[in-house]
Amino acid sequence: MVTRDLIRAGERLYRKEEASLRKQYADQVIALDTETGAVCGSGRTLTEAAHAAHSLHPGRPLYFKRVGAAFTAHVL
Repeated sequence: MVTRDLIRAGERLYRKEEASLRKQYADQVIALDTETGAVCGSGRTLTEAAHAAHSLHPGRPLYFKRVGAAFTAHVL
């Protein structure tokens, strides 16, 4: 998947699930698997979320976002 497509898919998924994500992961960084729709890692920082997510899904491109923030998206 091209990075631009991954970002779009991640943003769509986040918007669709935003209410439930805000309840469960307020102010945390989450890693979203855009293929499955699953949250596969979370943490107080991008590093924590990336470590958790990539230990479960090594090498898979994931979409990262700070829940509740206007804009903090990362693709790793």
